Amino acid sequence: MGSIPDNEPRGIGSDGIHALIDLTNQQFEYWWECLQDETSEEIPPGSLMHYWYILSRLALRRDNHFGIGKKESFCLIPNLSPEATRKHVAAAGHLGFIETVKYKREVYVRLTKAGERAVNKTLARWIEEFGKIQNKYFK
Repeated sequence: MGSIPDNEPRGIGSDGIHALIDLTNQQFEYWWECLQDETSEEIPPGSLMHYWYILSRLALRRDNHFGIGKKESFCLIPNLSPEATRKHVAAAGHLGFIETVKYKREVYVRLTKAGERAVNKTLARWIEEFGKIQNKYFK
């Protein structure tokens, strides 16, 4: 697959791509704000992407009744070892974004209401803001 020349409307040097990159960076700041609004704890630096993978994967569970098996949750973050992911899953629980549920001798993790609110609020903002970029530069 070839690359797009810089002078094309969708090339790396275009105004639309620059606006998209700037917005992407801003949205992770907004994700941090949404998380921080839902916990009284400090969000550890460098953990935003890890929490996004964990919480968004749990949000994909339509019923969210039992979430994902706890052991399965240790494989939620791409390119990160299960041991490292386990630490982030535990930290997300400590922050109040996920909870452990036991059912019929199985242990599951699922989003808490605070975790759901953080993901929902973030997605609503992303849809709105990325839609503006699409309409302005890529129609």
